[in-house]
Amino acid sequence: MTHVPEVLTPDIRRQVVEDIKTIKALELAAKRAEEIAAEARKNGLDAAAKKAGLDSTTTGLFARRRPAWGPPMQFALTDVPGLEAPAEAPRAFLMERAFSLVPQQVEPPYDKGPPAVAAASVPARKEAVVLERVGYRPAVAGEFENPGEGQLGRTRIAVALMTIRRWRAARTYFAYENVARRVGFTPRTRE
Repeated sequence: MTHVPEVLTPDIRRQVVEDIKTIKALELAAKRAEEIAAEARKNGLDAAAKKAGLDSTTTGLFARRRPAWGPPMQFALTDVPGLEAPAEAPRAFLMERAFSLVPQQVEPPYDKGPPAVAAASVPARKEAVVLERVGYRPAVAGEFENPGEGQLGRTRIAVALMTIRRWRAARTYFAYENVARRVGFTPRTRE
C-alpha cells in the first residue's frame, strides 16, 4: 500500500532517496551474485568467491524445519546458518532457494554433475548471496525406527501429529462462530 504525503519534508525526501539507493544497490548486488553463481557452476563457489575477492563460508548440514514444541506443536522454519533472516518471509525464501539445490536423485549414488549453485537477493538483509550445495544427507528409515539424541522418532512424530490434530479440533470447537451456532446465540444489533 502506498501513501503520498501532502508535504514532502526533508525527512521524507531523505528516506525516499535512501530507499531508491538501496533498491539500486540490491539490483547491482543481485546481478553480481548471478555472475559469481555462473562462475561457481564451473569451478565451485570457493574458487568463484576467491576470484571475485570475496570470502565464502561453509555451513554444516541443516534441516529445513525444526520442531517447535508447545501448543500447538508446529514445525518452524530454521535459518540457513550464517544467514539468519529477521522475518518469516525471507527465511522461507532462503530455505526455498537452499533446498532447490537438493539432488534430483535423492538415493545414493548422487549425480556427479556440475556444482549445485543458486543466487538469491535478500532485501530484508540488504544483500545478495550465492549458495552452493556441498553435502546432502536425506532422512533414512533407521532414524525414525531407532532415533538418536535430538532426532524425531516415529513415536514422537505420531504424538506431535496427534497433538496438532487435538489442538486444531479444540480451536475449532471453541471458535466464536461455532459456540454461537451450538447455543443459538444471536448478537443484538443497535437500532
